[in-house]
Amino acid sequence: RAATQHVASGVMVLLSAGFVSGIALLVVIMGARAFTGVARFVAEFVGTFALVFTVGCCVTCGGAWNPVAIASVLMVMVYATGAVSGGNLNPAVSFALGLSGDLRWNIVFGYWVVQLAAGA
Repeated sequence: RAATQHVASGVMVLLSAGFVSGIALLVVIMGARAFTGVARFVAEFVGTFALVFTVGCCVTCGGAWNPVAIASVLMVMVYATGAVSGGNLNPAVSFALGLSGDLRWNIVFGYWVVQLAAGA
């Protein structure tokens, strides 16, 4: 019975992660066309939100497949947002790119705002 419950919770986590990732991908694609100036910030917000939402679902669900769900959403969001914003999805990554000179600091600060807003 416990094994069946773990399998069911794992399937639910993967389905919700896949659904959120699909919706987020559509929003990123549509947003990139509609908002050329702010597309990178919309992409960072949507990608970070999908990642944080999935982690929150995994924490409340408590299944054996949680690492797979989180890794899958992270992979999908990095691929979905990589061409638009670089797929940082994490303030620490944005900070490291700012320090290395690969990302301008005004963009880093904008990413921080949307990443923290998406995670709140």
